[in-house]
Amino acid sequence: MKLSGAVLSIACAAFSLPAVAQVDVHTLPGRGGIQLNAPAKHPRTVGDENTAISAATSGSTFTGTISLGFTIRLATPVPSGGSVLCSLTAAITDTSASGTDGVFSEIDTATATISGSTATCTAKIPYSWFLVDSSTDVIDLGYSVVMVGPSTAITTAAGVSVRESSGDIPGAASIKVPATGSLTFFHVAPTL
Repeated sequence: MKLSGAVLSIACAAFSLPAVAQVDVHTLPGRGGIQLNAPAKHPRTVGDENTAISAATSGSTFTGTISLGFTIRLATPVPSGGSVLCSLTAAITDTSASGTDGVFSEIDTATATISGSTATCTAKIPYSWFLVDSSTDVIDLGYSVVMVGPSTAITTAAGVSVRESSGDIPGAASIKVPATGSLTFFHVAPTL
């Protein structure tokens, strides 16, 4: 969702917020997630995939893919017509000597393949983040798995949640920003 500067200025004035408190929230094209671009202390223009950065801000764009493989032991039987969903979350706050320069949060969800008492899937987050000072930034990673029942006229399209499990990725709850172009892969083995 992108609001014009005029609408944001009016909204900020109505709530007595300075114009610097604006936050740009938009859905990333082709991905199941949102990207929050927090207000920068440096003037900059943020567009799709952070390609339009003003000359007043120095830094670099980091691109790559974070991938998480899931092998889920199904101690709880999946309801007939149900499914298992796997999600990967990645969040980073870009900070420098001048404060917070950007906040990015992304999520990818995949549907698992079920075979007997095991479900497997892979969630992938391709990212492109403009970071002013990546030397101190860390990416916080997490996962969740959800077993849902079949969709009915009474329930939502996603069905009814039967079981859930979530947490940090063991040994990788927070990682340094990988080199541009990296494929970073992790694996978890939760039980539902």
